[in-house]
Amino acid sequence: MADIDLTCESCSTVVTVSEFADPSLLKCPKCGAKLEKKTDTVSAAPKPRPTVAFRPTLTGQPAADEKMEPAREWRFHTHMRKKQEKDTGGPRLHVHTALSWLLFIVLGAALGYCRYGRILPPHYLANLKMYAPAVMGVAYLWITLSSFKYSVYQGILSVLIPFYPFFYLFTVSDNFYFRAIVGALLVGFGYDAALFVNKWAGIIYYEISQWIQRGGV
Repeated sequence: MADIDLTCESCSTVVTVSEFADPSLLKCPKCGAKLEKKTDTVSAAPKPRPTVAFRPTLTGQPAADEKMEPAREWRFHTHMRKKQEKDTGGPRLHVHTALSWLLFIVLGAALGYCRYGRILPPHYLANLKMYAPAVMGVAYLWITLSSFKYSVYQGILSVLIPFYPFFYLFTVSDNFYFRAIVGALLVGFGYDAALFVNKWAGIIYYEISQWIQRGGV
């Protein structure tokens, strides 16, 4: 237990009391005046909390003076961005697109007229319908191979997603003349090829359903 010295403000008498004494009961034994128990303002003031400085680690953010390499953009995104800039910043129809449209109109009109104009003899028309799936299959395979030449990403999508090669040809590829030829082939052979695919898809679906109903036997 520690003692403290208090000075009476009336008679200047020094009185030694316990630091745990009740301040309301403290009186000067000489004059009877009330003693004031003063607190140390320096010790009573709250001390600031220590701060901790964190050092940068290897996994943290790089320093400001270090140069960060820009993120590499996918080739497909680069192509679409440049195509959009070209479409909005310059003329949309140039020489190649105009010629490809002309090729599509002439060749598509000729094939469509031969297929639906009833000008071919019956046996020629039957041969045209029979070879339509093969013609479109070759075109589909050719588009898939050309998508691999453009980028591996587009090639994988063309292999995994049905009919994605047509999306690639008409929206991503810049081969305007091949696009016009395939579009004309779709006009002349697309309907019969679609019937062929629908027929075999129904057959495959029926066989799988029967196999499931038989319990895989």
